[in-house]
Amino acid sequence: MGNKKLCSILLIAALAMGIMNPTGTLTKAAAKIKLNKTSVTLNIGYTIVLKVKGTKKKATWISENTKVATVTQKGKVTAKSTGITKITAKIAKKKYTCTVRVKNANTDNSNSAAAISGNFDKLKTYIQNNGSVDADGYHFIEDTSTGIVCTLSYTEQDGMPVFMFLSKQFEENGSILYSNGMALTPVLSIGPVVSYCYTKLNPDNDEFSVGYQVKTNIDPKTFTKATMLTFEVSDNVLGCENSEIQEVSNRMLSTAFDAWGLMLLKGGISWADLGFMAY
Repeated sequence: MGNKKLCSILLIAALAMGIMNPTGTLTKAAAKIKLNKTSVTLNIGYTIVLKVKGTKKKATWISENTKVATVTQKGKVTAKSTGITKITAKIAKKKYTCTVRVKNANTDNSNSAAAISGNFDKLKTYIQNNGSVDADGYHFIEDTSTGIVCTLSYTEQDGMPVFMFLSKQFEENGSILYSNGMALTPVLSIGPVVSYCYTKLNPDNDEFSVGYQVKTNIDPKTFTKATMLTFEVSDNVLGCENSEIQEVSNRMLSTAFDAWGLMLLKGGISWADLGFMAY
C-alpha cells in the first residue's frame, strides 16, 4: 500500500472522528504559571527553549547537572551528554521544573522502528483500558484539564492501526474555534494533519461556521517545538491573509501538541516514544 493511499485513509479517519463538528462545551482554564514542557527527551547536541507561561515576571534558570544539559537565562536548553537532569525556572519563591533526558542517537536503540511500534502498542492498550468506545467502534480518551478538549483515539483502517489526536480550542476573544486532527501510525513515516478554523455566526449564540481549512504533514524525525510548518489552505471563506493563517495554524497546533503530550504522559508515554525524537 503506497504512502499516498495511506494518507488518504488517515484523512478519512480524521473526518470520521468528527473533526468537522465544532459542537461541545469548552471551558477556558484560568491562567496559571507553568512551564511549556514538564519533561523532554533530547539527543546529544539538540536544543529546546523552555518558557514560563502565565506571567511576565523574569525567571532565573538553573540546570541540576550541567554535564547533562545546560540552560541559558533565556531558557534555551542544550543537551550535552547522556543522562537525566532537571531544569528549574525560579520566580520569587516558586520553582517550576522540567525533567530533561539526554540520549545518544548513535548508541541508543530506543527510537528504533521496533521500539516505536511497541510504544504504539502501549498507547493502544492505555486507550482501550482507560477510555470508551463510540458508536463507530473507535476507542477514545477525552481530557479537558488544560482548558482544551483533547481526544486520543485508536481504530483500524484496512487492517492498519490508526491513532487520532484531536483538539478543539478557542481563540482568546471566544469568537474563533479551532480544531486540529493528526493521524499517526507505526507503519507510516509522516503524520497527516487536518485543521479547521470556525467563526462564530452570531455573538449571542454558540453557532459556528467553517472559516477556512488547512492541512499539512508532520515528519516526526525532524519536527521540533520551533518548526514552522507550511499549511495548504482551502475554503477560505473569511478571506484571511495567508501569512495570518500560517501563523495561527502553527500556534494552535503547537498548543494542541503540548496538551496531547500531557495526555500521553498520563499513560507513561512521551512524544519521543512515538518517534518525535527532536520535539
